[in-house]
Amino acid sequence: MNLSISLHGIFPHSTVLAKAWQEYERGRCAISVPLQAEAELFQSYLALQKELHFSPLTSPMLNWLDYFRPFTEIVANLTAGPLVRFPRTNTFYRAPVRTGSLALKRNSLNQWIRSYVEVPVTEPYKVIFPSPFYFASSIQDESHHPLDFLISECSYLLGEILQALTSLQNCVLIQFQEPFLGNVAANSILLKSLQKGFQEMAQTTSLPIILHTYFTPILSWLPRLLEFPVFGLGLDACHQTSDEISCIPYNGKMRLLLGILDVHSTRVERLDWLTGYLTKLISHWKPTELTLSVNGDPQFLPHDVFLKKVQILKEVKEKF
Repeated sequence: MNLSISLHGIFPHSTVLAKAWQEYERGRCAISVPLQAEAELFQSYLALQKELHFSPLTSPMLNWLDYFRPFTEIVANLTAGPLVRFPRTNTFYRAPVRTGSLALKRNSLNQWIRSYVEVPVTEPYKVIFPSPFYFASSIQDESHHPLDFLISECSYLLGEILQALTSLQNCVLIQFQEPFLGNVAANSILLKSLQKGFQEMAQTTSLPIILHTYFTPILSWLPRLLEFPVFGLGLDACHQTSDEISCIPYNGKMRLLLGILDVHSTRVERLDWLTGYLTKLISHWKPTELTLSVNGDPQFLPHDVFLKKVQILKEVKEKF
């Protein structure tokens, strides 16, 4: 079995970076101070991933703030709207507001990719985006289109961006984040729309695609996801027991990404519990490819706790 470890999502700000932004907002320093602190933390996160042999690497995404605000800079008729609470993490994001048909601002695309997507490393890295369903579900549409329409529109938009990423050196994987699918029925038209969206996106890029689901159990309709045209599938092991996970009808064809560290909790997982969980799972599934990671975005974990959880991933890998 090829076992790897990798991270994903928006990383936590350090106390130094948080203080720098606070000082700037109070008018006590120039904008260069927090930007320099952000750049230094960005590089330290990349160095940490290299030191612990994470593969592929991923951007810490420190300048994203949430998954939607960067898209308001590159998509016409999409603006950053009101603050909306995300109950699962008790945090807030700015809901994207759709004021008309979404269209990519192609003249700004290359600069946007350099600012938000490209990772300045020589090692392989992956890019993280919201899935079309996550994106569409978060939009406040002034025209009140049905959700399946918005899924299709977001899929087309993301496909256009994927097409532009093929020129990136060392980018080897696209991962789509999906925390909302647990609320969808297995036979829902929305799931059919999402599957069609992934089919269309897969045609725009030669890069492999992973769909990572988290925060909600998905066992009842997981067989449908195994039919999606994706290279790999991510599962949240923190909200399902090893018995439940092992019941999943894994077909051995997809690469598996398993979120074994819980970003909901500051508790650092025990190494013996994680190895026991994985031993049972591996003996049942016998996967040829398995990636271990956090279950969701570690953005709101305390910086020191995040570093301890990252270290645990390395120790778990060494046990296998």
